[in-house]
Amino acid sequence: MLDQNKQQKKHDELSDTFNMLSNKYEAAVKEKMLMKLEKDRLTARVENLDLSLNQLSEDQVLDGSLSKSKHDSSIEMGKSATKQSAAAATMA
Repeated sequence: MLDQNKQQKKHDELSDTFNMLSNKYEAAVKEKMLMKLEKDRLTARVENLDLSLNQLSEDQVLDGSLSKSKHDSSIEMGKSATKQSAAAATMA
């Protein structure tokens, strides 16, 4: 009978230890999963911001070249208008 009580007591202790370790393990797995989800979310956000930054940079380059070509076109239009008025003045 004494041996059975010892074994029961040991079983109860080990059962408590097992439950404690099991709870710690589950908490660690949940924490790891949450950290991975947060990492994936932040990685996606960084990628999205990089794409936005690249798009803005490309738009600025395009706007700069369009502004330059518009500026060049207006200079050319001004030159041709000056030539046309000079030609009209010589004809009159």
